[in-house]
Amino acid sequence: PNKTNGLEKNSAILVDQIRAIDNLKMITHLGSLEEKYHDQLKDAIIKVLDLS
Repeated sequence: PNKTNGLEKNSAILVDQIRAIDNLKMITHLGSLEEKYHDQLKDAIIKVLDLS
């Protein structure tokens, strides 16, 4: 957690539990993934979805 991502506590992305959610159901913005982690997330999603 830091001022860049806006999170209040340590968090994790469960790439094996990806779901589509309507934006209208989102109540509060909790934080953002820092850009330095984007490639790591992309690689994990590709692996979980067997897209390589």
